[in-house]
Amino acid sequence: MLVIRDAQIAALRRARAEAFERRLEALLRSRLVEWRDAPGPAVRDIAVAACSIAARHGIYRPEDLERFTLYVGRYGSELGETPETACARPILRDRATSGRDKLDALDALDARGALGGLGALAGVAALGRSPIGGR
Repeated sequence: MLVIRDAQIAALRRARAEAFERRLEALLRSRLVEWRDAPGPAVRDIAVAACSIAARHGIYRPEDLERFTLYVGRYGSELGETPETACARPILRDRATSGRDKLDALDALDARGALGGLGALAGVAALGRSPIGGR
């Protein structure tokens, strides 16, 4: 009979979480030029912070965490809490809205350049899509 101890389960969970963090780090580096040459620990810290912030907003699915991490990478860990990104606050705090729908709403804001004017690239915005967008 195979017995898996709590410590072994914790180690497996941590290994899985670290692999996901590495995936998020690679995503940030590949999709956001501002993180391409950043030191490893800084990029990892953003990925870890994004997952923690996402959980507070009810965003849990891996593909939604990837999209949210890109927003945190672009706008910072205070997304929705600064004057520049305040329009995201009601979206993120709406408990009745799914994580995917929250991110779709952020994509719409980003495509309009409403997230502090930092978001949408001119060509992408003209198409009505966020450069971060998921679907």
